[in-house]
Amino acid sequence: MSNEEKLFILFVTGRSGAGLSTVLKILEDLGYETMDNVPVSLLLGFFNKINLGEEKISSKAIAVGLNIRTSSFDAINFIKDLESIKNIEKFKLETVFLDCDENTLSQRYTKTRRKHPLAKDSNLIDGIRVENEIIKPLRETANLVIDTSLMGVNDLRQLISGNYTLKDTNTIAIGIKSFAFPNGLPRESDLVFDVRFLKNPFYDDSLRSKTGRDSEVGKYIMTDPEYKSFFDNLSNMISSLLPLYKAEGKAYLTISIGCTGGQHRSVFVAEEIANSLISSDYEVEVSHREL
Repeated sequence: MSNEEKLFILFVTGRSGAGLSTVLKILEDLGYETMDNVPVSLLLGFFNKINLGEEKISSKAIAVGLNIRTSSFDAINFIKDLESIKNIEKFKLETVFLDCDENTLSQRYTKTRRKHPLAKDSNLIDGIRVENEIIKPLRETANLVIDTSLMGVNDLRQLISGNYTLKDTNTIAIGIKSFAFPNGLPRESDLVFDVRFLKNPFYDDSLRSKTGRDSEVGKYIMTDPEYKSFFDNLSNMISSLLPLYKAEGKAYLTISIGCTGGQHRSVFVAEEIANSLISSDYEVEVSHREL
C-alpha cells in the first residue's frame, strides 16, 4: 500500500498552553478530522476498528490532540502505543510536539486566568516544570517540534499548513520573515541571513520613520556598493537550494532576514527576495515581525 493510500494520523501533543487547541483548529480548516482529549484506551479501540473496516471516516487524515489533561495519559506507554499503530499497514503516522518557554507559558496562563492542570496550591511555575519532565520523552521522539514562544496565530497557521497540507502539490511553499536581531531569532527559521552590513537608513533623518516597504528606503539601500553582488548571490543561492529541499520532501521553508531594528534593511531585502521567487512561480508569504 502506497503512502498516498494510507490514512494519515497526526498526533499533536506538547506542553499545556503551547497552542494545541489552535493547531487542531488549523488542521480542521485544512480538512482533517480532529479529536481532542479522548482517553488513550478509546483511541486505540477506534483505530483498531478502522483497521478492521468496522469504522469509516470521510477524511483521508485525522489529527488527534493529546496532552497531560487526557485521561489515562502516560508518555512512556503512549510511545509504545504509537509504535503499535505504526505497524498497521493502513496507517501513516507522525507526531508534532508543541513547545514553549517557561516565561511565555506563565504569561499566557496569567493573561487568560486559567489554571495549569498540574499547578498545585496555585504554584504555576512548579506545575509547568513538573509537566515538562513528564512529557519530555514525547519531545524526543516527535517528528516535528514547534516552539510557539514567539509565534502568533498566523505564523503557526503558515507553518502547519506548509508541513501538513492535504492538497496534492509538487511545490515547496516559502515563508520569508524580516526581524530584528536584538529581539531574538524567529524560532521557526530554516535559513537565517544577516543584512546588518548594508547601509542603514536609520541614520538618515528623512528615512528614519519610514520602512523597507517605502521606495525611498529601497533606493537608499541599493546605493550601497555591496548591495547588488550580495543580493544576486543570495538570490542565486536560495534558488539553487529550493529544489534540493523539495527533493528531500520538505513542503515548507522559512527564510528569515535580520537587521538591527527590523524596520529598514531586513524588510527591504525580504520583499525583494520574495518578489524574485514569486517571479519564478514559487508560492511565497512575506511577514515582518517588527512592523
